[in-house]
Amino acid sequence: MYEEEQEIVDFIQAFVSSPEKEEGQKIKFLRAICNLCKSTRYYTLSQRLDVFCHRYELAENIKVLLQEEPRDQLSRAVRQQAMLAITELSSVPTVLEGKEDIPLHTCFTSVFLLPPEEEMRSLESYLYFQTLRAMDTMLETMVRSCSATRVSEQLQSIFQMLLNFTNSERAAVRERAVGRIKVLSLLLAKNSTLKAFAKYLKSSERADIVLVAIEAMRDSSFSEKEAARKVLHEVMRDPDFWLADVPKITSCIHKNLGCINTESARQSVESLLLLMTDHYPIQVVTSLLKFSPSADGTSMAMWEVMLSAPRTLEVVFKEQLSKLQDVKSHSPVTSATEDACTPHLALMASSEIQSERSGDESHIESYQRHPSLRTVSLLLESLITLSERPDLARKIQVLRRHMEEVFHNGNTDIKMKVLMVFRNVMGHLKRTEASAMALQLAEELLPLFDDESSQMRELSISLFRDVMETVVGKDKRRMKKKVRRGLLPLFFHMCDETDSVAKVSGEALITTAELLKWKELKHLVQTQQTWRTGECLLVQDRSRAEEYLSQSLPYLGDAQATLREMAVRFIGLAARPLRDQSREKLAEICRALQPMQEDSKPAISSLALQTTLILNSPRVQRTWGRSLRALCCGCC
Repeated sequence: MYEEEQEIVDFIQAFVSSPEKEEGQKIKFLRAICNLCKSTRYYTLSQRLDVFCHRYELAENIKVLLQEEPRDQLSRAVRQQAMLAITELSSVPTVLEGKEDIPLHTCFTSVFLLPPEEEMRSLESYLYFQTLRAMDTMLETMVRSCSATRVSEQLQSIFQMLLNFTNSERAAVRERAVGRIKVLSLLLAKNSTLKAFAKYLKSSERADIVLVAIEAMRDSSFSEKEAARKVLHEVMRDPDFWLADVPKITSCIHKNLGCINTESARQSVESLLLLMTDHYPIQVVTSLLKFSPSADGTSMAMWEVMLSAPRTLEVVFKEQLSKLQDVKSHSPVTSATEDACTPHLALMASSEIQSERSGDESHIESYQRHPSLRTVSLLLESLITLSERPDLARKIQVLRRHMEEVFHNGNTDIKMKVLMVFRNVMGHLKRTEASAMALQLAEELLPLFDDESSQMRELSISLFRDVMETVVGKDKRRMKKKVRRGLLPLFFHMCDETDSVAKVSGEALITTAELLKWKELKHLVQTQQTWRTGECLLVQDRSRAEEYLSQSLPYLGDAQATLREMAVRFIGLAARPLRDQSREKLAEICRALQPMQEDSKPAISSLALQTTLILNSPRVQRTWGRSLRALCCGCC
């Protein structure tokens, strides 16, 4: 070797012995190493080359040269030549064996910590890409040249170094490290060594390989995409081993799916998502909800893939329902405390991730006692959006029974979201399909007319109006029996202090009158003759007068003054027949009115006193009608 390459050998010996090294000499030294290795391979004179390299510490000298390079600029080719020199040394048996880490970490540090590409000048940018290409070649050569007994150990070491850089606070450093992981992952896929190497990886490293394969599906060349598809194929053959971090992989799919345009690549990623959903439905769905509470285009695409597995959401709902029931049955938290959390659920759904990223855990701590409530709420938000599409709305029907259970166990927020899903689903069904669902839903809506939340009152009443218009055939006759129970609440809420609730109550009462074919009631509501509407209810269905009275009594304690006043006036009207029928019942009504004489609203307290006096006074036929009309005419 010395005889063939005497000049090169002499220069290397002189360079490593010199205390001062100029830039030109550095480049010449690195090129000399490359030429020496190539020549020895060409002349098959590589025997004892390792002795020469160790004696003059070539790997250590390369490390020193890299450390001397400025961190804030890339104005010369020393880094690139250093990578090429290490590449050549790697191709010579035993030269770097056991010393690979010495130059590698220095290479990574020297290149990864450079300023972002956009801050480089044109020459620096050119050198930067040449240097990265040289680094990738170096990594491939080091892996290919490594002995079979050490390849797994070597890969483990390289991956670990790269993974450390992926935790950097600087985005450019993270991107460069991930890019090198991608290169190695593709190399593994091409050379069929992935299975053999996998057993040496930690769970986080296995997950990172999956992430790199997904990212490689974006804008990579055809060969890289094919290699990445092979990686995913191996992953799907043993999901329990490879899918070590389902939330992280789900997030990666969400981040990249919209940028994967090749049909075959997209199919591979979607197949992975479907397999994950089948094996780990709760983790996948919960992860998708957490980083995407509002359904964007990519989320919708992912939901559509997931819904092609019909049991996915059913499994998730069953799980969350079980947790929700456990909270109801065993949690020491009272219903009052749970209700106090309700107003924050909507805020939590939209801001949880931002809070986690900013370190603000105040919201999260407040929901530790109700984890399933938050998850169900987020899930329902996505289902609301999904149910707006006809094809997906029909698939969501599989969840109907489970959503009904969630509805019964949930709070106001959850109940409203379930109702919105049902409304959307019914809108996409045929009338005959929706009719039975509407009939059952009407039963659930009636108690919600008097909910403390004005939004719930408006939603339940408007939906009640819609379901009455949906029923057909025999269901229409059955619906007539149910809607009679809603007549009085709708009548009262025509005076609701929330204008939108008052408006929709009138509309629902008109629809009810049409269903019952009560033309006079419909006319009185349309012409806003409120006090005559009350009289019409009593006249139209005299057999329900006592039931109307019982329904009226709870409104005496309503938070809304308009409804309390409405109740007093209607009770005065409905109690009239009791003067001749049941003095005992009349006395009960008067006792119920007595506290109203102390109402905070003077108009209500005065009205309650006047009504009580009239009901207790001897009946005088000629003044009775005039007195009752006076009571009713003040109605809203």
